[in-house]
Amino acid sequence: KREVRLMLRLFEEYDIKLSNIIRTMYREGMKINSFQYKAMIAAISAKRSELLDKAGKRIHKTLAEAGPTEHEKEWELLFAALGLSSSMPKQAKVSDALKQPFSSGAASAASLGIWLAALKAVDFARIRDALALAVSQQESVDSAVARTVGTKDNKFRDGVAAFSRNNVRALVATSIVHVAQWMREKFWSRVSEVAGMVWVAILDTSTTAICRSRDNKVVMFGNNPRPEGASLLSPKGARPPAHPNCRS
Repeated sequence: KREVRLMLRLFEEYDIKLSNIIRTMYREGMKINSFQYKAMIAAISAKRSELLDKAGKRIHKTLAEAGPTEHEKEWELLFAALGLSSSMPKQAKVSDALKQPFSSGAASAASLGIWLAALKAVDFARIRDALALAVSQQESVDSAVARTVGTKDNKFRDGVAAFSRNNVRALVATSIVHVAQWMREKFWSRVSEVAGMVWVAILDTSTTAICRSRDNKVVMFGNNPRPEGASLLSPKGARPPAHPNCRS
């Protein structure tokens, strides 16, 4: 939650910069020509790219710090529960986790890098199209800013830039679940006392069909037999997060 708040503050800071670019380059009563429009779009593209590059670096930093913590936490929990006889396994690399798709199996989601690249492209396209409409209809500066950044009365949730804030909130949450799950599995699979793992879904009205169907299914490590009565997870390589904002 703390990281999401920090990320949203970063986006709010850049929303102000976006507003300033529009107000500086698209003044009241001005009939903007093709050259001026292209210059404004280029300035906006550069600033939004800078924003999402910073967001990506911040997410990577957060995940890099979370990995070792997750590793040590799992050791403490398992040692307390099982009285482990083996020594602590070697820690897996967080960088390897970030290269993996967010959801294994047939419906594989994008890795963090691919998701960020797609977010950057969609973010710019939304803002460019909103401004193109504002310019073509010769809207006022305030209207152009409201269309892109939003209005203060609606807490800036009504502009097209708000979509990216919502997407990055999901991206941060999903990335943390992905790295935590990946680090735990690498840890568990190297501890001889751990035979396998169980998919646990939070079951309520918000649970997706895919997570509901995977709840309580098991994946066994090595040649360990599955517990009596347990069903194997299918596909075997499926892991949380199964989708953005997955809580499994």
